[in-house]
Amino acid sequence: MPLGLSRSSETVYRAMLGSPRFRLSELAECLGYDVERLAEVVEELRLEGMVADSADESEAVRAVEPCLALRALAARRLCATRGIDPVPRPEAVERLINLREQRRSEREFETAGLDELAAVVERLVAHADREVVMLVPESERASCEFSRLIPEWASRRGLTVRSVWRADVIRSAARRAHGVWLGRQGFEVRVVRSVPLRAVLVDDAAAVLGDDEEVRVLRGTRQVTEVRRIAAELWNSASPVRSGSTSDRGAEVAGSRHATVLRLLAEGLTDDGIARRTGVSVRTVRNDVASAMSRLDSRSRFQAGVRAARLGLF
Repeated sequence: MPLGLSRSSETVYRAMLGSPRFRLSELAECLGYDVERLAEVVEELRLEGMVADSADESEAVRAVEPCLALRALAARRLCATRGIDPVPRPEAVERLINLREQRRSEREFETAGLDELAAVVERLVAHADREVVMLVPESERASCEFSRLIPEWASRRGLTVRSVWRADVIRSAARRAHGVWLGRQGFEVRVVRSVPLRAVLVDDAAAVLGDDEEVRVLRGTRQVTEVRRIAAELWNSASPVRSGSTSDRGAEVAGSRHATVLRLLAEGLTDDGIARRTGVSVRTVRNDVASAMSRLDSRSRFQAGVRAARLGLF
């Protein structure tokens, strides 16, 4: 299980990468699977963050980009209290991501729509260093702005996530619950009367704009700066959404610590040095290191850090 998935789950996931979206009946016919059994496998993949509902077609599903989905899966399993599920192997993850990037570069933006927007955003967020800003003018059923995978990954990487929603988005009970959940993770959502464009900004490097008909990636400094100016004006004029409770980020804080431990391992620091840098006890560090070595099938501390770096976990 090089990707950390069962054989059937890996087969289905790889097949789903071949199309922007699939109806279960279409995918079952393509693979020669029984629809009921396929539905079970897809649900398993959904629970692992590998599959999401299509925002463009009702009753269809799409594969989450492997550069984000597999790295998030690896991070989650490395930080799990019970290490019973395998961590994806770095070399297998790299091969699939490289193959995916090659195929996407050959057909970049052949399709449009919110599923394409999600794919582009997931690829950018997987490599983000500082911040993700989302401008949300409407509330589609399954658009990426309401995914939990992106903020969960951001938490583990120590990124900031800020969202500006048009005011009537919050009227949906599901969206209001998502806003509350984001607040509990330490991420702020604000609402404003009107949001003039759908955009996702990643660091200072790129802005993704899109709708049902077109997806654009802006990378020029002038264009990104203009979108960032609009985002800043909206943010400053918007009203915060109250989370209703204090932040509850225990798992994310632990995940961030694990990422720091892995990075310092790759730099060759001792347990004492890592303990001083992370502010936890040497015993906790030793437990983290032993767990990382075991789950990454590493023969040394340094190898564990290198393998974690290849997975993009820090």
